[in-house]
Amino acid sequence: MRRIIYMVCLFCFCLQGCEKEAEYQYDDVNRLYFEFIDSVRFSFGKLPEEVTIDTAKIVVRLLGNSSSHSRNYRVKVLEKGTRLSGITDMVAGVHYEPLDEKQVFGPDRFQDTLRIVLHRKPLSPSFRNPEYKTLMLALESGDDFEVALDKGREMKLSVNNFLAAPVWWEKYSTNLGWYHPKKWLMLIELDPVFADENSYTGTEATVQIRAAVMADWLKKNVITDDETGMRVTMSGLEEIEDKN
Repeated sequence: MRRIIYMVCLFCFCLQGCEKEAEYQYDDVNRLYFEFIDSVRFSFGKLPEEVTIDTAKIVVRLLGNSSSHSRNYRVKVLEKGTRLSGITDMVAGVHYEPLDEKQVFGPDRFQDTLRIVLHRKPLSPSFRNPEYKTLMLALESGDDFEVALDKGREMKLSVNNFLAAPVWWEKYSTNLGWYHPKKWLMLIELDPVFADENSYTGTEATVQIRAAVMADWLKKNVITDDETGMRVTMSGLEEIEDKN
């Protein structure tokens, strides 16, 4: 009997906790948060060499009520993350166009896009000596919005000029093997589902099938690493055999 009473009390306590959480998240205050909770990676490596300026697009979502008119929100560049680890080493006017702290959230929508114009020329294209530049961003309360939860208040934008491994590569490395930019480009050519560096939305079966096709192609053909001249294989770089 005591056990039954204990379980009923525990259930009521949890239910009250859920109600409080829901009340906090869905009150009448309009709040904003970054859709990607942790970080966004932007790479010039997938773009043609003639593209020297491009735009990183970061989704900002609304927790609250939409409006028929535009509203303002605030975003700040941080020297160092307070909730996320990272230090801003991108320089305004060099690596990116200066960012206005006051941004516009459009009418009749529950999400909008924060656009950051980036410059390619200051970034190293080397794959063997990879260089990443970081921009730490934070949403701030003020104007027409409050900041949402602790999660989603900060964002780390990581930028490079080589084709860095997509964030999902390691998860499927058993099939895909060692990472090289030309292997990823081959996967994208085989199936566009591999094109997004931040998320893979296909199935594991697709990975297995495409990886097998890539492995077979690399055995029968020679692709070379631009910096070393060595052959790209599934497991790493190899010296090219001299048939003379």
